Amino acid sequence: AGRRFGVADLCHIALPRLGVEPRAALMAIAPALLAGGLMALALSTTDASLQGLTPMLRLLLKIALGAGFYAALLWAFNAVARRPVAS
Repeated sequence: AGRRFGVADLCHIALPRLGVEPRAALMAIAPALLAGGLMALALSTTDASLQGLTPMLRLLLKIALGAGFYAALLWAFNAVARRPVAS
């Protein structure tokens, strides 16, 4: 049985070898993590309103809503990140 690697191993072994600071790696994935969390929150709050529909229709609506919400959040985060900083 081989050794399993986790997040701590990534931060302490892989990132320094790649020349990446842990803070920079976190900042790079932060928009995706935040968008994923907000998407999950949005879908969990809309789930109650979809209760009267068939399971297949509920699944299709959740996929469409989740993908649209996630894409819109990533687009918004990208727009904010590209906004010039006032000097």
